[in-house]
Amino acid sequence: MNAWWAVGLGLLLSGLAYAQPLPEREVTALMVDEGFSSTVPISGRPLAGAMFEHRGKPNGNELYVWVPRGMDTENAELCLALLARDGRYTGLLRAPLAAGETPFLLHVTFESREPAFYAEDRSDVLTALAEVKQNCAPGHPTQHILPVSWERPEEAHKLTVMINSSRMQAFLVVPYEGKAPQAIECDIIPDPQRIAFDRQCLVDIAELREHGEPQFGLTELVRLRGPNRAPPVPFPLAP
Repeated sequence: MNAWWAVGLGLLLSGLAYAQPLPEREVTALMVDEGFSSTVPISGRPLAGAMFEHRGKPNGNELYVWVPRGMDTENAELCLALLARDGRYTGLLRAPLAAGETPFLLHVTFESREPAFYAEDRSDVLTALAEVKQNCAPGHPTQHILPVSWERPEEAHKLTVMINSSRMQAFLVVPYEGKAPQAIECDIIPDPQRIAFDRQCLVDIAELREHGEPQFGLTELVRLRGPNRAPPVPFPLAP
C-alpha cells in the first residue's frame, strides 16, 4: 500500500474523531438490483462491510455515509452493496457522490423493493459496503471505502469491519513508525449461518492512538489457517 493511501486513511480517521455535528447532504440512490437467491456461493470477497459500531436499524429507505475531510468527490459514484449474513439477500445501489466542502454526512435515500425483509429488525444480520468508483459498472476499481450507518451517527470513534474470513483466523494489522504494529483480532460472529461474513473486527481509533501515531493507511487484513497465510487484503478507506 502506498503513501497516497496512508495519507488518505489518516484523513478519514481524523475526520471520524470530529467532535462537532457535521453538515449533511442528501442524494437519492438508484436500486440497480435487489432480491433473494436460493443458492449462495461458499466463497466470496473478503470484505463484506465497513460500518459504525452503533449503526442503528436498517429500514430499507435510508442510510448515512461518512465522507472524510480532504476527499475529492468530483466525477465519482457511490456504489453500495447490502448483504445479509446468510448471503441470500443482496441489494445493489448507485448514486452520484455529492460534491461540497468535506467532511460531511451523505444522507442516502432509496426505495427497497423488499419491504417485508425490512419489516423485521435486521440490525444484526445486514451489512453495507460503500465504495467510491469512477463508475459502478463491473470491472472498475474501488478507489475508496467509506463507513456506513443505518441511522445518523452521533459518535464516530469506533468502526466495525465485517469480513468473510473463509473460516480462518483473522486480524487487522495496524503498523506504527519505529515500533511494532498493533494486531486487532477479528471475533467470530456466533451464528450457524456464516456464509457471507463470519467475523467482525472492532477498530477503536482513540485506543490505537494511545500507542503512538498509527500509519492507518498501511492497515491490512491478514488471515491465517495454522501456518498457512492468505494474501493480505488492503483497505482503501480514503483518498
